[in-house]
Amino acid sequence: MGMKNVAAITVVSLALAGCATADNADEIVLTGAKAERSAEVPPPPPPPPPNVPAFELTESVADGRRLTTRERMERHRADPTCNSCHRFMDPIGLALDNFDVTGKWRKRENMMPLDTRGTYYDGTPVSKLSELTDVMLARPIPLVRNFAAHLLAYAMGRRVEHYDQPSIRAIVRDAEAEEYRMSTFILGVVRSDPFQMRRSPLTSESDTDKGM
Repeated sequence: MGMKNVAAITVVSLALAGCATADNADEIVLTGAKAERSAEVPPPPPPPPPNVPAFELTESVADGRRLTTRERMERHRADPTCNSCHRFMDPIGLALDNFDVTGKWRKRENMMPLDTRGTYYDGTPVSKLSELTDVMLARPIPLVRNFAAHLLAYAMGRRVEHYDQPSIRAIVRDAEAEEYRMSTFILGVVRSDPFQMRRSPLTSESDTDKGM
């Protein structure tokens, strides 16, 4: 499987993961924040300051009609404190906004045509999944490393730590030699030291008593 397919799978998976956790279809654009932490953009933004109002508190109705998610996000990031992070996140989420809460394709929101146009942090215009995939592939190594890191974290049942990085780099090197086939990523994870040497959590007091 080539790198382009890996990138597409990564982006779509993030979109659907964001959909699965959203309360309604209007929140799909918030997938951008999750995608940023899972893709290759600059260092992920820190949690929002405590004095920044939550997006859910942004007004949803104006001039007698319901606002689209894009319109609400524009109001939310009018605060320079919010915009400093949202200028990185929002273009990613907007490019995936055609997918509704179930992953189904949509063209309208609140009876209004979707406007998915955005500008990636490097200045590249993006408005759809294929363009988002292409712009991520412009910097392939960070993207593939993060893909491998998330796959390893899922397999281990814990987040990756700094001491896992040599194994992640080894997984990526082996995958590169095999044109980034998915099977190579999976085998790399299974054969890695962090996966092979993972610990099973204690499940009961009786296990503790037995020294397990």
